[in-house]
Amino acid sequence: MARKASPYDEYDVLDEIGDGSFGSVHHAKHKKTGHVVAIKKMKRKFHSLSECTNLREYKALRLLSAHANIVQLHECFLSPAPAKEFYFVMEYMDGGNLYQLMKERRAHGGLERGEVRRIW
Repeated sequence: MARKASPYDEYDVLDEIGDGSFGSVHHAKHKKTGHVVAIKKMKRKFHSLSECTNLREYKALRLLSAHANIVQLHECFLSPAPAKEFYFVMEYMDGGNLYQLMKERRAHGGLERGEVRRIW
């Protein structure tokens, strides 16, 4: 993982697409290439790069990067002190996340077996 200070030097943030317990996710576009991505800013502050790479989410994204149904991790950023903010730059997936899909389908009897097989 390269030690870069801020995604805002390379990406234009367009809008917030989600906010949870661990971080917020923004829709963004690379300034030079126009490539659309999702940037997750972790709410917790980090003291070192090794602390970031020990995150379960980081490890899972690296390990499962070849899976068709897992978003691709493009790069990470750790801002310098005093902020020490950690960012994931990931593949942007239009249409929401798995939790949102399950929540929508719960009102209509849940996901069908074929859908579950296709997702997993």
